[in-house]
Amino acid sequence: MTSLQTYYNHSNSESVINKQPIPKLHNRKSDWNAYKEAIQHGINLHVSLKSPQETEHTMTKVIEILQEAKEKLATPPTVEARQLPHIPLEIKYRISAKRKARARGHQTHSPVDKNTFNRISKRLKAKLKEARDSSIQEYINRLSGQDNTLWKHIKSTKKPQLAIPPIRRQTTTDTP
Repeated sequence: MTSLQTYYNHSNSESVINKQPIPKLHNRKSDWNAYKEAIQHGINLHVSLKSPQETEHTMTKVIEILQEAKEKLATPPTVEARQLPHIPLEIKYRISAKRKARARGHQTHSPVDKNTFNRISKRLKAKLKEARDSSIQEYINRLSGQDNTLWKHIKSTKKPQLAIPPIRRQTTTDTP
């Protein structure tokens, strides 16, 4: 099972979920002291708030000051270091169809539904293999001798792959 399959087989959804990034109010690089100074410089605390019109005008002014301070001191958002691999939409739909077929097969226990699930699974495996092969082909095409990417890859493939054995736990019979 590939890491791509592992990633998508562990969710419970039967439909394709396209997640949108969660909007954030700030990033970790905000200069809060400069923001505080910009707000203090712009806000007048000696304002009459006796009528609803004065209150509305003052609130509009405060919002404008906050927005100007944010725009003036905004830092560009950083790109997330760990991004999920790009999965073609066709593969996402095939994963969704596989989940639906599996659920249907478990509900009905029908040989027809089991055959449908197996057929969809085989097609998904073929598409995953196609995507993996094209990804490897793109990687090989990007290798070049001028920027040492080719030599780095050759060097890493010549190193022997060391198998890390599992940690053995002591059983109760091993201890005296």
